Amino acid sequence: MFRAIVLVALCAQVSAVNKGLKVRENSIHIAEWWGRLGNNLLQLQNALIFAEAKGKTLVTFPTARGTELKQLISLPEHGIKVNPKNMVKKEECLRKAPFFYEDWFHHERTETCYNDINVRRRVMVTYVKPLLKSPKDLYKSSEDELLIHVRSGDMMKPDGIAHPQTRQPPCAAYDKVITEGNDGAAFKNIRIIGEHDHRNPCFDLIVQRHPDKNVTVQHKPFLDDAAAIINAKNLVLGTSSFSLLLGLLNENLDRAFTATQILENKIVGCDYGKKTMLMNIPGMEKIRQYDERRAWMRDFKVSQATLQPMCPKRFPATIKQV
Repeated sequence: MFRAIVLVALCAQVSAVNKGLKVRENSIHIAEWWGRLGNNLLQLQNALIFAEAKGKTLVTFPTARGTELKQLISLPEHGIKVNPKNMVKKEECLRKAPFFYEDWFHHERTETCYNDINVRRRVMVTYVKPLLKSPKDLYKSSEDELLIHVRSGDMMKPDGIAHPQTRQPPCAAYDKVITEGNDGAAFKNIRIIGEHDHRNPCFDLIVQRHPDKNVTVQHKPFLDDAAAIINAKNLVLGTSSFSLLLGLLNENLDRAFTATQILENKIVGCDYGKKTMLMNIPGMEKIRQYDERRAWMRDFKVSQATLQPMCPKRFPATIKQV
């Protein structure tokens, strides 16, 4: 009798293990959330692409960390369901399990291949966008406003590390976009988002330099900044995965502006916006210490920066380098 009971118990254990194996065979798991929101969205994007390419039907994730991600989206307890049939052409460029991370900013660590921007946006819009908790932008000043993501925070600390993301655009680059980025004309309404410490000098300088424009510096929780990016028509990217990944959830982005010295074109992609523009900023490739960096950002001249289409053949002939 005892042996029969033990046998039944063992069979039950084997059945449970087999069920668990079956789930794992049809899913992939992100082992650990690395960094903050932008990095976590990048991990999730890459895991979703990996799952479709490998014919998996579920992406699961860790319960620890990922605090900002969990505030942004409602992560399903049992994972995100994936449909491999959504991938028309099988992707060969896949990030490594179990973390699905990639480094865009250390050039010595950059990848040898990248997924097309349309593939990345598709998985983000298909699987992540429906999970957004607060998808609406409640503070847009106008439909044609220019949204500028000014990075500050941990990348603008007096005693901070010499990280590639400390290479933020100088204030004059934003001036260039404000005055000429609207197909050669100026933007009248500008909204600035970013960390509230304002150690980045461009928060104050942009306001001071454009008294004839309607310039708003938004002081809202990061979820409102995220909603602004997801709904923007015109967006200036900072040196940050935060704005770059959230922008993939934006299906109606008319103009995007990115610094050519920081991210390779294939990372951003011609189709990131309907018009994707490069800000050419000589000297931005240099990593500077805090005081030198702030001085360079303040003193850089508008005449030193230029704007040009990332992919000129996709733009009307009327859009010229300015």
